[in-house]
Amino acid sequence: MMTWDGFFVLYALSHRAAFAVLFSIGAFASYATAFYRLARRILFGAHQRVKTVVVIGGGFGGSTVALRLQDEFLVTLVDKKSYFEFTPSTPRAVVDEHRAVHIQVPHTNYLKRATFIQNTAVCVEGRTVVLADGRVLPFDYLVLATGSEYEAPFKSQHNLVTEIRGEELQKARSKTAKASSVLVVGGGPTGVEMAAEVKVQWPDKHVTLLQGNAELLPRCPIKAREYARHALELLGVEVILDDRIKLPPDAAVPGTCLTTTKGTVLTPDVVFSCTGMSPSTQLLRQSPALSRARKGKFMAVDASLRLDASPLSVPASPLRPATSASASMREDTGAVSAADTPCVFAIGDAVNIDEEKLAQAAEVGKLVPVCVCVA
Repeated sequence: MMTWDGFFVLYALSHRAAFAVLFSIGAFASYATAFYRLARRILFGAHQRVKTVVVIGGGFGGSTVALRLQDEFLVTLVDKKSYFEFTPSTPRAVVDEHRAVHIQVPHTNYLKRATFIQNTAVCVEGRTVVLADGRVLPFDYLVLATGSEYEAPFKSQHNLVTEIRGEELQKARSKTAKASSVLVVGGGPTGVEMAAEVKVQWPDKHVTLLQGNAELLPRCPIKAREYARHALELLGVEVILDDRIKLPPDAAVPGTCLTTTKGTVLTPDVVFSCTGMSPSTQLLRQSPALSRARKGKFMAVDASLRLDASPLSVPASPLRPATSASASMREDTGAVSAADTPCVFAIGDAVNIDEEKLAQAAEVGKLVPVCVCVA
């Protein structure tokens, strides 16, 4: 039986001409960017102070920004994990023992000119970031790429080094291999893939996908929804739509009796909760100067991905003294004009952009270097 990877390989081969064209365009763009950087250094390098960029979070958005800016700025990436993980492949890593080593790479492997600090940012004060160990990092520009939290094993919040993360995935794989029935709760992209991966790897297992909405992948095009359901049913996955379940604390115990809101009784050996992510905005809550940028659960940004927290109640930056007009505003309202505030940007899962929070959406991070250069 063809795996999902096999399908995409065949698809790629059948479209090799198109991929060749895209590769050529990408190569040309890379050379043009390199020429621009060289010309800029020759013309302006001697007269410009190299600015400092601090990036918080080493997921898709944060790692992309750090990688792209490290040649032109003094970049520091702060992440609680020592590695970048290609999270879309986590469902495959749960069923394939050889996959985990291919989806993780230490940050220091690709950041050749940037500084990496394995730590947690606890507060933003003025133009500085305070770390959990007390260190203070000054910045000219700050990029918040704090990402999101998800149920284990899809994202790890505690296993911060590759070896321990690998053990976590191994335990999930071993548990799933021994199970006779698997319940996947949530019919979004992660849930659909998890159900398919388990069924492809172990065709004899009974796999149930429970979705609270009337359709799978509700934010995707209709054809994608129909295709996903048809593919799962062909594999033999039991798809239950428009029904919900509240998972008790003991849901991880094999054979626990679970009842849906419509009365369906399920007794799975393994349960995967794929009901969505929670944006990580703790740093905003712990930073009074930025707390106004919260919009519900997310960080509010403008069209340039600049943190939309105006007016911000922060002191004027020592690197950009306040004008008399802004000082007057501060005395009258206790706020600072946007020109006085630190250049803080936010990208990724935690921002309030109305989009599907998928890995490819991290391409929005390409806009950040432009914002930094013209700010």
